[in-house]
Amino acid sequence: MSGLLTMTESGVAYKNSFLYFVFEPQTDLEGSSFIYCSGVNIDKIMPITRGRHRRGMNPAVKGLQSVNHGVISLAIDCGATVKPYNGNACMGVNLLPEDLWYTEALSIQDPSAGLFQKAISYAATGLLKVIFTACMLEEDLPDSLYGPDELERFINGLCNKYGGHGERTNG
Repeated sequence: MSGLLTMTESGVAYKNSFLYFVFEPQTDLEGSSFIYCSGVNIDKIMPITRGRHRRGMNPAVKGLQSVNHGVISLAIDCGATVKPYNGNACMGVNLLPEDLWYTEALSIQDPSAGLFQKAISYAATGLLKVIFTACMLEEDLPDSLYGPDELERFINGLCNKYGGHGERTNG
């Protein structure tokens, strides 16, 4: 799993043009504190979700919200303290800033060593599971987490299958 994550100067990242999950140190607090940034590219994933859900909540937004609740649970189970984060530390994390992204951020204090890998693996696959369920798609997910580039190719293939090329769409 560790080969699937990009180690930054001080944190851990899993990102491609469809989604990202990043843990970066939070320098304004004492002790071991990280900001967890997560995002899903609404524009790019639209070929999968368009017309396959009820009006209102986009499945990608709902999926990110749901998996972040799971990340909170994982963090608490590992002994960490989780708080909302309203700063701008996550600005610039997404790879395609011209697209519409839904993002969330949390402050996680005193995380255990294995939390990052558990959380990212859970979040990346969980996000797709929620999207597939909400859109009533019967697609098989890989048994283990793909690397970011491989997952991007997988999602792009689904975009091709369901009405586009994973490219930016209007609507």
